[in-house]
Amino acid sequence: MAKRNGMALPLVLLLVLVGSVLVGVAIYVVQNLFSTSNSVALQNRLYNAAQSGVQWGMGLVRENADQLETDIQMFDGNANLDSIRARTKAGAILGDGMDPPVVDSSISVTVDILDCNYDLNGQSRIATLPPIVPESGGTGSGVSGIPEGTSAIIDPSRVIPMSGGGGPHRFVIRATASKGSRSFQIEAMVVISQ
Repeated sequence: MAKRNGMALPLVLLLVLVGSVLVGVAIYVVQNLFSTSNSVALQNRLYNAAQSGVQWGMGLVRENADQLETDIQMFDGNANLDSIRARTKAGAILGDGMDPPVVDSSISVTVDILDCNYDLNGQSRIATLPPIVPESGGTGSGVSGIPEGTSAIIDPSRVIPMSGGGGPHRFVIRATASKGSRSFQIEAMVVISQ
């Protein structure tokens, strides 16, 4: 049998090349999984921070329910929505100057509490406005003023005044959690009987 000279070097080079490709693919897959899991973890942290902001806002509405202004607000057309923010009867904006509790100091959370009992006042509607739901405030059963999309059968406390008070009043609580260029926004409607 004759020896073949020069076959070992090309075979080793081929194995090194195949091994390098496999290592490169493995590194790419690991980096992709790592960045995906970091992204999912950040999204979960943002969601939790925004959810805690909504809960904080709900607590403010409940604590100040008898002090909230329930007269119709007039929207001034300004995109910052200051004219329809929930206010106390003394005129103070609910939650103004207060920061929601934040567990993660690297995430900033802003909470807006907006009154749904407002009039566009001749202004054009903008996308960031909450739904307009006027206060029913009538006498009797209150059923005649059922807002579209709600049900007095499924959830009567939303449309029928409880304990003889005024009609239900709706507020939208909008919480936005941000970190760097990423943000997550949650909003919820709170209905209180006056």
